[in-house]
Amino acid sequence: MKTIDTLIDDVVDLAEKGVDIQRHQSSIDKFSKNMRELIEEFLSKKEKNKEKFRLRMSALGTPARKLWYQKNTIDDLDTFSGSHLIKFFYGHMIEELVLLLAEVSGHKVEHRQRELNLDDVKGHQDAEIDGVLVDVKSTSAYSFDKFKNSKLYEDDPFGYITQISAYSQASKNKDAAFWAVNKQTADMALMHIDKSHLEDAVSRIKYLKKILDSDVPPQRCYEEQFEGKTGNKKLDKNCTFCAFKYECWKDVNNGEGLRVFKYARGRVYLTHIETLPNVEEVL
Repeated sequence: MKTIDTLIDDVVDLAEKGVDIQRHQSSIDKFSKNMRELIEEFLSKKEKNKEKFRLRMSALGTPARKLWYQKNTIDDLDTFSGSHLIKFFYGHMIEELVLLLAEVSGHKVEHRQRELNLDDVKGHQDAEIDGVLVDVKSTSAYSFDKFKNSKLYEDDPFGYITQISAYSQASKNKDAAFWAVNKQTADMALMHIDKSHLEDAVSRIKYLKKILDSDVPPQRCYEEQFEGKTGNKKLDKNCTFCAFKYECWKDVNNGEGLRVFKYARGRVYLTHIETLPNVEEVL
């Protein structure tokens, strides 16, 4: 009986050698059905009305202030662009593909998209493979290295550890792992989560519920950073991609809010200016 320790090697070997398709027709049919449902959902007409905020397990690792804005901002600031929606769809396709390959290569894949509940917060796990709770992540080359070399413990801006901890706690399965797939190279890595790094998701949920019911947002997620030796200060890199950055930092620069300058390396969001940059200000 196979174990998850050979998963990556078995999947790669399968891709190189192939299998008797007739023996795995049911798995292939299930994959085709799931892909059709994904495509239909992706192509269906999008409703413009913003959905009512619900705290989900997948969001438990999101910084509290960002979640507060998601819940309490009237304007639809967190609507995803078309390119982001395509990226998410691409990630779902990769998940379907690798779980198919796991099953066809002889591994036991169970409890796919099983609904979990923890202190009235719901979520859906990706799957269990050979008894191990597995969360599939399609990643950039930079992020892939975090999974391959277990650097996620020190640098986890999207709160993946908190997310998988919630799935683990709700499913009562402490054997958990991330299956990372590099979107550029198709390299794969399996990062087993050391039990000592599993968090108490129930405590996180109670904290977030209290914060989200408050009339004022919690402290900012990240502190501003110095921009070189100019004395200027800028947003932390993790803030630059946030849809709520202008609202969140509206009090900086003596009440003017963020000032954005177009450098050769990209846009820099300044929160304090000592020396006016000698580049175009774009906002």
